[in-house]
Amino acid sequence: MQPSGRIVLSSAIVYLFVALPSAPAPEADLAKDSQAVVSTGRQFPELKPFDELMEGFVRDNELPGAALAVAKDGRLVYARGFGYADVEKKQPVKPESLFRIASISKPFTAVATLQLVEKGRLGLNDPVF
Repeated sequence: MQPSGRIVLSSAIVYLFVALPSAPAPEADLAKDSQAVVSTGRQFPELKPFDELMEGFVRDNELPGAALAVAKDGRLVYARGFGYADVEKKQPVKPESLFRIASISKPFTAVATLQLVEKGRLGLNDPVF
């Protein structure tokens, strides 16, 4: 952590998964600032700004839940869940919770494929299987 309190992770990959509500959560009538956001996963004091950022993000956007993972140098350095995977049953999002990513997987697949092409490990005309 830098003296300014900012976190610097050079060459880090950040993954954010968000559970979108199908209907307003019952507690949506409460004031946003008074809502505590449940969180799961291992806490690291030096990464507390990530926790605060995610708690505010979930609360301010009235999301049921989200998960955040950060990988650095090919190693997972942070993985936490925030909010609820199932609001009615009060089941919290866990770092290993699965999310439906719908059509968002297509751009990820395209970027990964083109990165392999750039590295010469795959050709655009290569068979998929």
